[in-house]
Amino acid sequence: MTNDTSVEGELRTANLAAETRLALLTALLDAISVGVILINRELVVAQWNKEATRLTGIPADSVLGQPASVLGEAIAQRVEDFPFVRAHLQEAFGATAISEFPITILEPRREIDVTVSPAVLPTDGAHVGSVIVLHDSHRHGESRTEDPTRQPCGIHGTNARAHIL
Repeated sequence: MTNDTSVEGELRTANLAAETRLALLTALLDAISVGVILINRELVVAQWNKEATRLTGIPADSVLGQPASVLGEAIAQRVEDFPFVRAHLQEAFGATAISEFPITILEPRREIDVTVSPAVLPTDGAHVGSVIVLHDSHRHGESRTEDPTRQPCGIHGTNARAHIL
């Protein structure tokens, strides 16, 4: 009986720790000024912050917990040249390095820089999903001058990793 109580207590503690990490991660994501979308290994939208909603016009509750295909359908209605965006997203989800490309949101019209990074476990390098970062450079007063070292489309880098909690 003591063993069962001990295991039950450990499970409660582990569950509380996981809930705390999730609450902290959600607060962090909502506090930053870039859109962040987390897609898990099963290609389900696991996190969606407030800035992602502002930039895309897609409410979090319409995509959270949904397959990435639902996100794709929502994005298709809001971006210019969706075949270009879809091709880059499909390539990025299977990639082992960072992918960057621009998209144009139609309403309100704005250009967004998208970075997709693989999320891997630091212990064994196992791929557990993808992190999508949306950056509205015009909002922050940054210029869009081209950086000769930046590759705006396609996959680059070899050791890019996004570690998760």
